[in-house]
Amino acid sequence: MLDDFVSIRQGAVIGDNVIIKCRATIGKNCTVGNDVFIGAHTILCNGKQFPQNRPSHVLDGCFVGANVTILPGVTVGPNVTIGAGSVVTKSIKEEGTYAGNPARKLR
Repeated sequence: MLDDFVSIRQGAVIGDNVIIKCRATIGKNCTVGNDVFIGAHTILCNGKQFPQNRPSHVLDGCFVGANVTILPGVTVGPNVTIGAGSVVTKSIKEEGTYAGNPARKLR
């Protein structure tokens, strides 16, 4: 389900049973897996300012709160929760809850 004013850029792939809330942006060639929730005003960056394309990815079963920024080239592993307002600067492989700027594991 896509809410109002969601921006999905060229080449982005969105899985099944995904909820993307208002004013979220899924960058060029970024990937959102199955059973994912993405909160309002969240941005998945693709790094188009760099010479190479560096899309970000959110894998199956993730919950991404509102106002989250996932930087270019970052992968959020399966079943990860990202707290509202967080900035994800590095890939996350281990399940758990992450929050902050930069995002760190809480539990």
